[in-house]
Amino acid sequence: MRVDNNGIPILSDAEIEARAEGLLETVDQELLIVPCEAPIGNIFEFLKKEHGVQVEFCDLGVKNGYKILGRVVFSTDTILIDEKLPVTNNSSFLFTCAHEIGHWLLHSSCKIKIDKKPALNELSDDEGSLRIRKKSRIDSPARWLEHQANVFAASLLMPKNAVINAVVQIQKDLGINRNLGEIHISKEVYTKRDFSKILDGLHDIFQTSFTAMKIRLEECGVIIDQEKPSQFLYKFRLW
Repeated sequence: MRVDNNGIPILSDAEIEARAEGLLETVDQELLIVPCEAPIGNIFEFLKKEHGVQVEFCDLGVKNGYKILGRVVFSTDTILIDEKLPVTNNSSFLFTCAHEIGHWLLHSSCKIKIDKKPALNELSDDEGSLRIRKKSRIDSPARWLEHQANVFAASLLMPKNAVINAVVQIQKDLGINRNLGEIHISKEVYTKRDFSKILDGLHDIFQTSFTAMKIRLEECGVIIDQEKPSQFLYKFRLW
């Protein structure tokens, strides 16, 4: 694997997506095409059985005033998740788990050194680490690490073909029979109304946030001629 001067893998978003899909295919290849909530428990079990990854749920404390939601410890192949997440916020729980899996799979074999400090033994993620960042704002090695884990998480929770299949099914349920698999948004009010209904349906299926789902639809090329999201969507959070 090629790495930069900080030891961070040099990977395109497409390469990261391929790694996430490779993991899903190994766990259950139907996850790539059948719309469903990602079976995080099954994925954790696979990682434990095949790679010795341990998963623990506990109170991870606070960092810089923010609650720590997840942590990966490279030296012991351990993923730690805030113990309250599974019962308080399923979207946040799923994304945090997928994000930490991404860190482990993408970064555990690298000797990452930031600001000339010793190689990282662990990474901790608070709410800020898991927020959406545009690539234009990724201006530090630490943010590149989080961007890579976020891309992995989105790909793991919302596989491209499964998302497109879900869109088609929801459109049919809504009586939409044109341009199946595409969401056309214009100034017409009904297009925003239909888009909102499709997002609701996708949220029910994948259990990810509306914003994360919208961004994934953009990445998959499903949204066509969209207006500015701030006019009719949700604030920029991954859950």
